[in-house]
Amino acid sequence: MSKVQLECYKLVITTTGDKDDYHSVESFGKFNLNLLKVIKEGFVRDKGDIKSDEASKTYLELSFELEDNSENSSYGLVEYGTFGSGGMLKDAKTGKFKYTRLTTDTEVKPFYFLVEIRKVHQNFYNGFLMIERFGTIGVKKALEAYLKRLVRERDKGVKLSLHPIMPTKLFKKFQQGSLREVRYTLNSLPSNIARHQSISEYEKQSITMELVFKTKKNKEFPSYILNQAKQALTGGDNTKYVTIPGIDKVGIDDYSSTSIKMNLNGSNKTFNLGDFNNLRPYIDINEEVKKDKRNFPIISSINGIATKYLDDLMEDTIV
Repeated sequence: MSKVQLECYKLVITTTGDKDDYHSVESFGKFNLNLLKVIKEGFVRDKGDIKSDEASKTYLELSFELEDNSENSSYGLVEYGTFGSGGMLKDAKTGKFKYTRLTTDTEVKPFYFLVEIRKVHQNFYNGFLMIERFGTIGVKKALEAYLKRLVRERDKGVKLSLHPIMPTKLFKKFQQGSLREVRYTLNSLPSNIARHQSISEYEKQSITMELVFKTKKNKEFPSYILNQAKQALTGGDNTKYVTIPGIDKVGIDDYSSTSIKMNLNGSNKTFNLGDFNNLRPYIDINEEVKKDKRNFPIISSINGIATKYLDDLMEDTIV
């Protein structure tokens, strides 16, 4: 049985076209919408609907109702799976053929989520989303697309984003890693380099160019390179938590990116500095969550743990 984990995100509402114009999720946009009510109403309307995406080969079914904790919090389940690969299924004990899996067959699992809005300043509320993760399988991408659509349907003048958050104590673990590699990627080929390589005809965006710096075995990068990488990761020293909307302000955009490889606890991990989703922490709750006779986690048990973790996170957070 795969481990049961939780991911935590901040739900951010901004004006479309102005990512620095933040709205309180309790009352946002020209219609003074409440994010939790928008989500509840969407789930009631779409209950039983299937959101099948051919491009990503994902399946999302809103088959479970939300449970109300309070006027500011609700939790529930969605069913999620992937499809697109066929094959033969056999009995693991006997090796006997059982079934031919079609490319449209989907192995669906229920995933817990918690939506909560909390007052953080006078008349300003932030939204939070806790999502269950099961081993290597997570529902974040599919659920995020659905939630964004719910907001866009109600008010095209605002935009919903999910920002991974983590406590400072956890984030410092990333800063303790040893830098092993810096990779600069340009998602196009400059014409002067194309001419130098005798490439006369090409589509500009069809070729990616990379410049890679690596350390030799048991060697370290110069300290100033390591400090620059860590400074880019921290987002500032004055926050108790890290909210990660991207770092385009330091020169990373749709046309280029920078990734770093760091050694953390004995294993090398690569982080794309233009996609901080790679840094989201997984909270392992496998040992403390209660399970049913089939060894599946019980939703009420997950919810109790998720709520506690969100409380703890807020204590270690300035929002």
